[in-house]
Amino acid sequence: MILLIALFGRSPLGTVDKERCAFVYSEPHEPQEINLTGNVRIVDIGETFRVRIVDIGEDIKVVPTDFPSQCGEWRFVDVGEDFSVRFVDIGEDFTIRLSDF
Repeated sequence: MILLIALFGRSPLGTVDKERCAFVYSEPHEPQEINLTGNVRIVDIGETFRVRIVDIGEDIKVVPTDFPSQCGEWRFVDVGEDFSVRFVDIGEDFTIRLSDF
């Protein structure tokens, strides 16, 4: 575990619960889960989640939309985000697959 922290900068936060469409924290944390639908800001530092984009085997499928209301629908914004993400190649909190539908 110490090696992972040294390599990636922090320990795993939790897991994606596909049925609830939420990221659920594995350790005591406020809030206990974050809904993975809504307004998302892409950042270079200070992210809520580190996310890796994959073509297969994703934790959640993400559909960009102007009116997010269902699981995995994300509206990319510059302000007023529900959570923020930083795209990474390794050390992700979860993986996504971008889709048109």
